[in-house]
Amino acid sequence: MQRDDAAIRDAVWRTARAMHREGLVRLSEGNVSARCGGGRVAVTPTSLPYADMTADDIVVVDADGTRLFGERRPTSELPMHLGLLAALPEVGAVVHTHSPYAVAFAACGRPVPAVIAGEASLVGGEVPVARLAAPGSPDMATAVMEVLRTAPGRRAVLLQSHGLVAFGAGLDEALAVALYAEQMAQTTALARLIGTPTILNVG
Repeated sequence: MQRDDAAIRDAVWRTARAMHREGLVRLSEGNVSARCGGGRVAVTPTSLPYADMTADDIVVVDADGTRLFGERRPTSELPMHLGLLAALPEVGAVVHTHSPYAVAFAACGRPVPAVIAGEASLVGGEVPVARLAAPGSPDMATAVMEVLRTAPGRRAVLLQSHGLVAFGAGLDEALAVALYAEQMAQTTALARLIGTPTILNVG
């Protein structure tokens, strides 16, 4: 393992724990990845509850998904992470959540509108919906990239009937995008109980 990889593995673990603490995932659902040097990627393991996870459980793989370091198997959604990181050189980290309000919009196949100025600016505007793709398949990354080609500048995309994926230059930004996207989804759902929320022209 490269010396710098240890710090990135620790940061991935801390981000995963924060994602769990903030209610964006439960048990072992969702996943986190971040670039290391030399094309390597640090990623959360599969089927391990966040409450039991330690930094030593974070796996390092190469660009083809071959495990280089770590005793556990990487997340089953590793192909999505590797595909997105390969296609988006400006992105340094990917956070995939199953947060309840975002999932509700994803289940309906409806985008999350830009309704909160600050949050919408960070997220890049409306959170669009990618078509249905099989979990764990490379097609998930393909579906997300199809959306991003028509909606450049977005930093979060809903996965039809699945969840949300958020990107950032680093882990802190990717986690913030996921949090703000969930907040926009929750605010929209509540605002529609009161009246008609104002949609902002952002992104």
